[in-house]
Amino acid sequence: MDFQNIPLFSALKTKMHWLQDRQRVLATNVANANTPRFEAQDLKEPNFEALVNGSAKKLAMRAHHHSHMSGGRANSVEAAFRIVDKPDAETTPGGNSVVIEQQMMKVAETQMAYKTAVGLYNKSMGLFRIAIGRGNS
Repeated sequence: MDFQNIPLFSALKTKMHWLQDRQRVLATNVANANTPRFEAQDLKEPNFEALVNGSAKKLAMRAHHHSHMSGGRANSVEAAFRIVDKPDAETTPGGNSVVIEQQMMKVAETQMAYKTAVGLYNKSMGLFRIAIGRGNS
């Protein structure tokens, strides 16, 4: 079974990749907190609801016999994560717009969202295991 064709798993995968990339951008912000004229950045968040809804519409029926009608192929959803300048509330006289406290709050928020996505993924996989009779092993 290909879990990439299930909209929930596709959206979770995209969300976890986005969160991972966001952590990297936030770490770069923190690392450059004292760099003159460095502007804080963040990732533009994809519309995950649209990803799930769009994936559901792209699922195609599978023909198992030559006389079955072909429904076409499902397209994979690829999200492009775009880095945008997102200065914090303050800017130093040297032009640096990174506020460590705000960046650390974003890091904690991102970490909690990642843990939530992993938990949802694990719960969903547990439901599949129960459905196919393998229990919670």
